[in-house]
Amino acid sequence: MNHFQSVRSSANWLEHWARTGPDDTALVIEGVGVFSFGALADRVAAMARVLAEAGVQPGMLVGVEAADQLMHIVALLAGNALGTCTVSFGAEDVIGGDSLVGRCDWLLSEASPQAAVAPGHWLPLDQALIDRLAQCVVTTEDRARLAVPVDPAALTRITRSSGTTGDKKAFGHSTAQLESQVTVRQAVFGQAGREVAAVCLYPFPTYVAYHNLIGCMHNGSALCLVSIQNFDRVVAELPAFFVGVVQGQLPLLLSKYQRGFEHAPTRRLNIIGAEVPAELWDQLCPIRFGAAHNAYTTSEMNAFAFGTRGEPYRILPDSAARIVGEDGAVLPMGRVGLIEIRGPRMTSAYMWNPELTQKHFVDGWFRTFDLGCMPAPGQLVVAGRGDDVINIGGIKVMPSVYETRLRAIAGVRDAVLIGIPDQNQMTQLHVVVEGDGLTMDAALMAAIRQAVAGTCDDCWAHAVEKMPRTETGKVRRGVLRDMFAGSA
Repeated sequence: MNHFQSVRSSANWLEHWARTGPDDTALVIEGVGVFSFGALADRVAAMARVLAEAGVQPGMLVGVEAADQLMHIVALLAGNALGTCTVSFGAEDVIGGDSLVGRCDWLLSEASPQAAVAPGHWLPLDQALIDRLAQCVVTTEDRARLAVPVDPAALTRITRSSGTTGDKKAFGHSTAQLESQVTVRQAVFGQAGREVAAVCLYPFPTYVAYHNLIGCMHNGSALCLVSIQNFDRVVAELPAFFVGVVQGQLPLLLSKYQRGFEHAPTRRLNIIGAEVPAELWDQLCPIRFGAAHNAYTTSEMNAFAFGTRGEPYRILPDSAARIVGEDGAVLPMGRVGLIEIRGPRMTSAYMWNPELTQKHFVDGWFRTFDLGCMPAPGQLVVAGRGDDVINIGGIKVMPSVYETRLRAIAGVRDAVLIGIPDQNQMTQLHVVVEGDGLTMDAALMAAIRQAVAGTCDDCWAHAVEKMPRTETGKVRRGVLRDMFAGSA
């Protein structure tokens, strides 16, 4: 339930919970410690004072980079309290000279920025700053900064997403859009109670971690940052929680959840990235989770549609989709084409990239370049990514159908289909399967050929123990193409 009549920032919510429940748990960070709302608010207030004294002002773009998850969170919330727009980086962005680093008015980071793109102001997040914050005596004025009202429509967050392409895209969201994301998710998952902790398996700078943070600040619930390898500890210690996982890592999550099934009714799961194979649904509900949903969305949209047990995705009431042909014409109900979506949480453009904006944002709609159809109003079936379709000698192959079959092979944890030109520039079908100790023997090759039967006469197959992935676990298909180029 929203305790305020108007939109509030994450810093506003932090101040509220620090005042009404200062000793309640706000953060549990694996390997670091447990922090209450009161303690977190004091750290954020101290950081906000340091930044304000240094010259950080409302409306500025503040970049944050810190492998120290507590420091990353404190810096983000302090920037939020000062009315800035924040963006998170990884150390590789700062050291490698990412162009967006140079666009920041301020950079707060552990790593030293590359001189060629260093912003005008850099504040090292080092031990000296940690010591300085520890010595700050937080005043009433300092805490009051956390409660300063915000402009709901002002840009407050820039998200950076590379998907599976490796090319970073930047787009912004307002406080109102982010709060809408939180309230919509509450409605879908019933995640409104303070006793329902959010378990985040992905560290900052991922956008998943950020959305979990703002959700917990809004709800007054605990945010638990833990690696997926230690998920069994979460199961043992938390009776009620919400957790999100990328589809490709769902089998690993299930392998770590082998006890505590009696608490399933108070646990919620959200799976992103791809559809859940049918055979896994029975392992989710009602055995391990009281509710599990497969989300279909994009980072540009945030919450959009949810499905369960292989049923069509249900589009949220405040959002809409349509299917168009390659020429942009709207197709009739039931026809397969390109999916376009829109809703109140949608960003309006890619920042500093008019060409990409023109490609994806069309007449108020976001063109996802996913393929799908609408079997009925408000329902959506996703067939796969349009730019993942492989053309083998004129035969168009939709990878997702065959990848589902491949994942059912014993020992295969994940699988992808990619097209790679041979020396004659003819596209050849390549299958990459992932699994511990997998070897491409005759039995595995035969199972692969059977799974992709009907696509083409033959295929190339590769077994790997670990595929290259994005920060949230999506397979980088472009990297795989480079890895196996020349093998055909």
